[in-house]
Amino acid sequence: MKSPCARTYCEALVQHTECSAERKADTLKLIAYVRDWHS
Repeated sequence: MKSPCARTYCEALVQHTECSAERKADTLKLIAYVRDWHS
């Protein structure tokens, strides 16, 4: 089961990261990793 806490945390990371497209892509990779880990 996916963790809503992890999703909220990661979405907050994306929203609060003042970043370039490259930085955002790295964050999205992290989110994908965390979601896989929690699945």
